[in-house]
Amino acid sequence: MVNNGIVLVLTAVVVLLAAGGCLAQDDKYQCGIPRVRTQFLIVRGEDARHGHWPWHVALWVRQKDGTEKYACGGTLISHKFVLTAAHCVLSENRHQLLRSAKDITIWAGVFNIRNPEQDTRQVRSVARIHIDGYTRDNLLHDIALLELTEPVTYSAYVLPACLNSKPNLRTDIGSVVGWGVADDDKPSPTLKKLSLPVVAESECLKSDPLIFGVALQKELFCAGYANGSAPCNGDSGGGLMLQRGDAWYLAGIVSFTKIRGSGSDLCLADSYTAFTNVTAYWDWIERVTNIDFRGKYNEERDIPCTTPKGAPGTCVPLQQCMNIFNVIRAPLIAEEDAYLINRSVCTIAGIPRAVCCRKDQIEPVPLHPNALLLPSDCGRSKVRTYPGRGQSTSVFEFPWMAMVRFQMKKNGVIPFCLGTLLNTRYVLSVAGCMAKLKTVKVDHVRLGEHTESTDIDCSFDAQGRRLCADYVLDVKIESIIAHPQFDVPMYTNDLAIVRMAVDIQYTDHIRPVCLPINSPYRTTVPNDLLVTAWDMDIMAKNIYKGELRRYPHRRVDIDTCQRGLESIGFAPALTEDRMCPLQLGPEYNCQRMAGAPIGAYVDMDGERFVQFGLWKFAPLNCTVRETVPGLAMNLIRYLDWILDNIKPSDSSIIKNS
Repeated sequence: MVNNGIVLVLTAVVVLLAAGGCLAQDDKYQCGIPRVRTQFLIVRGEDARHGHWPWHVALWVRQKDGTEKYACGGTLISHKFVLTAAHCVLSENRHQLLRSAKDITIWAGVFNIRNPEQDTRQVRSVARIHIDGYTRDNLLHDIALLELTEPVTYSAYVLPACLNSKPNLRTDIGSVVGWGVADDDKPSPTLKKLSLPVVAESECLKSDPLIFGVALQKELFCAGYANGSAPCNGDSGGGLMLQRGDAWYLAGIVSFTKIRGSGSDLCLADSYTAFTNVTAYWDWIERVTNIDFRGKYNEERDIPCTTPKGAPGTCVPLQQCMNIFNVIRAPLIAEEDAYLINRSVCTIAGIPRAVCCRKDQIEPVPLHPNALLLPSDCGRSKVRTYPGRGQSTSVFEFPWMAMVRFQMKKNGVIPFCLGTLLNTRYVLSVAGCMAKLKTVKVDHVRLGEHTESTDIDCSFDAQGRRLCADYVLDVKIESIIAHPQFDVPMYTNDLAIVRMAVDIQYTDHIRPVCLPINSPYRTTVPNDLLVTAWDMDIMAKNIYKGELRRYPHRRVDIDTCQRGLESIGFAPALTEDRMCPLQLGPEYNCQRMAGAPIGAYVDMDGERFVQFGLWKFAPLNCTVRETVPGLAMNLIRYLDWILDNIKPSDSSIIKNS
């Protein structure tokens, strides 16, 4: 991942964050975190690296002639248990479901299965095979626990993965590794890695109802691009891993995909892959292993310590300690703060940056490492007006508003998409707007705009004083990343991240918006919301004119939204990755607002404007708009994807190492 191996670089002073303070014991490992820290089956996959996936193991099966043959992958989840696919341990005897456990051997800590690394390899026999309802006649319950005869020894190359407990994976992109066949249909001697997005059940089913009809069950999900990159023969049993915070979580087990036909048993790479959903089997896994994975995970982080000011604390990853995390994100750090942070440093095995944190400042779940790239001084504006003044806005009121502008058309019109400034280098926008304008080349980002028809934007404050902003700032675009599953299925995943060519400087009329990275806003969207957008000239399609305006909205629950949209003949299958704002009036914007931010002022270390949604669609009829809500992307569900795709810039406080 782009955020792997980052070090802190501060503008005013250098915070060393050297190892020290409270020391974790050697056996206090942290699941899901490789100890080999370098930059980061598989058909057309990229090379993995030795030690990057220390939980991935190889299953070897004894043949009738006594030789052993590589069969499948698996995932180490503790000293004594490996998760794999049940079909990997099927008996060749039709009268017996499973192979004998003594015929299976596990290799851990290997990268090259043809020439295994003898200094890191650990070989273990299997004492017992556990399954949960799997049969030969059904594709469901394709999961098996292999209980080892003796425990493995944890090292930099042999470590367990964490188990995923997140129920909804529809917006996630995971990684699969394996030794499966490559383009030449021969097994890869070295481990390969492939990134795959989770796809909606409807999309998977549409690709082949006969094969993937069973994927509608909660015990399965589909992932992939269906473009020639897919797990293949020999990758079965391996895990689909999701990164959250510093750790990797096992979410799925490679189960099945389509075969090529014409007598071939090899996989069809131009197809989705079905994965056994590990979360659906959590209770069974805990019952068989007698391990409380939630407790074990929490126990590893519950290392007591004393803060520099003498308060009792807990040693946690840096991005889990809110007060220190917010100080680190500031562009300038006082010498006193730097001193206290250095004295707060503690050690957790496998965690690159940990601090002793007051218990009232600990986030329940660590933030994504790239959350450090989002500025702490966000969502604040020089001027704040209130709904009583109507839909007009001040020039300084929403300084995070951005336009992703295209080259001028022959008629002199410059089309643009709406967006918001995330930091000194990135703007968040929508993929759909850019797709509609694909015949026109994207050119630059405009920041600091309030009224398009004036060179200098001015307005009056509550005391009648005239306030004027500086000139707008136009910045060339370096690259645009659209969500890989945009509009698959339709009306989903409408996000794009725009990287500007240079870092910009914040001013009173150019400042970043906040994203909901802090509790409780990581899970809860407020009911009262604001949408900000420019007026649109209805005579020119998708062209905005006039001043920036705001429109109060009320959040509507998904079921009510579904019924409202169906009443006008629009029936997308809504899930929690969408949100539905209903416009309240008294003035209505009945025009296109794709990319407009949907947010609210909340108490987050003081009152801040936090963006919770990204506008997608709404009826263009004003009468209908009064009763039928709009449709938007729920950014809470897309935070990991956004943070996965932003990188440090010249002025970032963190750098790739």
